Amino acid sequence: MNFFFNKPKQIVVCVHGFGRNVSHEFDPLKRFLEEKGCEVVTFDMYDPNNPDDCSYKDWIEKAENAMKAVIAKKRPIVLLGFSMGGVIASYLASVYPVSRLILVAPAFHYMNIYQVEKAGRNLFLSDEEKTNMPKNMTSAFMEVVDQYGSSISHISCPVLILHGTEDETILSSSSRKAFNEIPHSLKRLIYIEGGGHRMLYDGKQEKTVHTLVLNMVNGELF
Repeated sequence: MNFFFNKPKQIVVCVHGFGRNVSHEFDPLKRFLEEKGCEVVTFDMYDPNNPDDCSYKDWIEKAENAMKAVIAKKRPIVLLGFSMGGVIASYLASVYPVSRLILVAPAFHYMNIYQVEKAGRNLFLSDEEKTNMPKNMTSAFMEVVDQYGSSISHISCPVLILHGTEDETILSSSSRKAFNEIPHSLKRLIYIEGGGHRMLYDGKQEKTVHTLVLNMVNGELF
């Protein structure tokens, strides 16, 4: 007698970057992936309206708790991190079971404090309402990069890195350095010509980025 088993559907867990959008920066990608039949999990690591929510350790704890909740479902996990979330996702992938890791404009080497603060502006607000992230939150961002940036050298799962050639916040060359630190050959670095830092949801390059993310989720790049 022959038995046929459906492979369990993978869950895509998204770790957001540094800014007031928090997990909303994944809204376009989440809609795209869900239309393709994927299950997508997003979460907020901090409250951008609470300047006291500035402990990088608390941010990491929230990310780990989200991972543990998904792991409890006993299904394969694809982990995706954007900007600061790319650093955190690399850390999570180094300590938790992950089938694939996707990093979009990962912030392994931030440019300078001005650019970090500029990246925190919320694109959903009007020009009058746009504000920088509180300075203590900016310090927490830099702590995340300093404390967990080396995690990329401990990754064992397949990795896809996407970075825009016109990224105004994180130098695209930083992804080349991170790529070289991954200790195995199941890795790809793809530069998106003309892509800026927010190419996940910029209305310009996002279709290309979303398609590559889906290809990686479906295991079509390795």
